[in-house]
Amino acid sequence: MDTALITKWVTPFPGREKRALEYAAEVSDHWGKLAADGKCTEPEFFYFGDSGMWMTKGKRDELLELTYTDESRRLLAKGRFLLQGFTWELAATGSDAEQTMLAYGRVAEEYGTV
Repeated sequence: MDTALITKWVTPFPGREKRALEYAAEVSDHWGKLAADGKCTEPEFFYFGDSGMWMTKGKRDELLELTYTDESRRLLAKGRFLLQGFTWELAATGSDAEQTMLAYGRVAEEYGTV
């Protein structure tokens, strides 16, 4: 697992709160089934009072492919419709994150900033 799919949001749009809760269950079900098939980890949800995020981890190529299925695209579009400030991204984790930071360090040395 070298990558995490991370989605973040602030609060549901007014009047869409109930559907936003149903959406969370939909996300959990969809990515939970993919996890059961060994394609990623179970989705983890985090709430920070008035905002939240969820993430799942997997291999970069597989996660990227999974985000572009019709069902995943629909869920990501639904998130933007229901939740204010909804964003998603793929983030490096584990040894992939370490390699990214090492590359950054080498560039910083090249430019004489460290």
